[in-house]
Amino acid sequence: MTLGNGKWRWNTRTAIIATASVIGVLVFGGFRLASSKASVPTGEAKRKEFVEYLEIKGEIKAERSLIVTAPFGAGDLQILNIVANSTKVKKGDVLVELTRRPSSRNWRRTNPR
Repeated sequence: MTLGNGKWRWNTRTAIIATASVIGVLVFGGFRLASSKASVPTGEAKRKEFVEYLEIKGEIKAERSLIVTAPFGAGDLQILNIVANSTKVKKGDVLVELTRRPSSRNWRRTNPR
């Protein structure tokens, strides 16, 4: 602790600055904890179903697709009912309801004018 080389003064200054810093941090932390009210709007969270819709433009490709054909020699068929595009179907679901309609050639033969 000699005054001649300035060692004592340097250590004292460092200790005073460090102590003031620690006290400042403690005071700031105390005020911060005392007024910890959130400054942003908040709400209560409830567990329930969450539904979000997302509109996307692009192209999609089916993972699996099959070509559905009429039996060979079925003649003229008329579609009565058909499942809409992009409908998910399961094995055994009816995709198309068809009915035979007489072809114009056969109809003319059976119903002459």
